[in-house]
Amino acid sequence: MSTTTIQARPFVPPVFTKFGKSAKDLFKKKYDFDHTIKTINKTARKGTQIETGVQLPDNGSTRGFFKGKYVGFPLVGSIFKTAESEVELYTDVNQESKATMRFNDWAKGLSVNVTGSSKSSDKAFKRPVVSGELEYSADYFSTSLVAKSDLDVHKVDGSIALGYNNISVGGAVSLDVSRGSEVVDRNFGAEYLADDFVASVYTEKNSSILTAAYFQKISRDQILGAQFKYELQGRQERTLAIGSEYRLDLDTMVKAKVELPSGDIAAQLEHRLANPKLLLGVAAQFNAKSQKFSADKLGVSITFGDYWAKLN
Repeated sequence: MSTTTIQARPFVPPVFTKFGKSAKDLFKKKYDFDHTIKTINKTARKGTQIETGVQLPDNGSTRGFFKGKYVGFPLVGSIFKTAESEVELYTDVNQESKATMRFNDWAKGLSVNVTGSSKSSDKAFKRPVVSGELEYSADYFSTSLVAKSDLDVHKVDGSIALGYNNISVGGAVSLDVSRGSEVVDRNFGAEYLADDFVASVYTEKNSSILTAAYFQKISRDQILGAQFKYELQGRQERTLAIGSEYRLDLDTMVKAKVELPSGDIAAQLEHRLANPKLLLGVAAQFNAKSQKFSADKLGVSITFGDYWAKLN
């Protein structure tokens, strides 16, 4: 009598903070309702580029921005040869300006990031914030540790994920260590990661919201996703978002999503022109309940220079 031994393939789970990331990007990226004109210039050094532009937000103000990325510091030392530095600056003080240094090859599976920012989305920080992040991944295990401080408020965020046979489970906790050690946020979840789709279930906002997300590559040219949120406390509200991204041809990409019960419908079109040579993007949002034919939000973006050869 023979027996068959099934061996699991080596599997590196994503860090917990990236659970559901594919679906999040599908419903968020490129839905920009500011009018933007920018130029991207790449250098001979791979990965190094400069981006400059101007934005016209809905409030009628004007802000300029500068984004720069530089790869490698060969004169400093071996661990700096593959380091990446990024800087993002805005003329608008209400926007987050920041500078980041990344060490992706510090050791096998280990990356280290150091960031200084003018402000933080976390309202607990009132002044510029400095943060350091360590992320480590190996077979069946991943973890991250982030320390943030504005010299008055200090926080430490930690996460861990265990994975086996394409299934990951994990959790994260945030501690305020300014004056003691207080747990201010804790979440947990699970994710199944296949070659062509991702299914995720996780909590957000101190386990007050349960999110179920689905992301699938239907074909080479189409992506489909859905995201369901259930409020575990308070009014127990429920929301559902369904979205898709489709490549019409080599030069045209279109995205669309609908959110319920709000009735918001958004669409985004990106098209590469040959003459003049530029990348044109248009994003608009409507509300089906209002029965209006005009867009509630509208954004147009024009990109010159060395934008990517293929739309993505």
